[in-house]
Amino acid sequence: MLVSEFSRRFILYYNVSSGMFAMNDPSGGTLFKRREAAEAVKKVLGRGSSIVKYTIKGGKLRRLSPYRSRWVRRRGGNA
Repeated sequence: MLVSEFSRRFILYYNVSSGMFAMNDPSGGTLFKRREAAEAVKKVLGRGSSIVKYTIKGGKLRRLSPYRSRWVRRRGGNA
């Protein structure tokens, strides 16, 4: 699934059929069967989106990939 994560509480899920993002609702995003297809769509979208692994268990979506913050802090000074 293609997502754009700003924080744990604000995640956008991309829906290929409508070309829009669903906010905080993983069921509104497209679940890809093949990683290659997801990577091709990600390339078209450009920067800001990432591929996250999901599975369906018991009729519900379950996230397999850990959350990664979009803004990474770097250590060290500007000396």
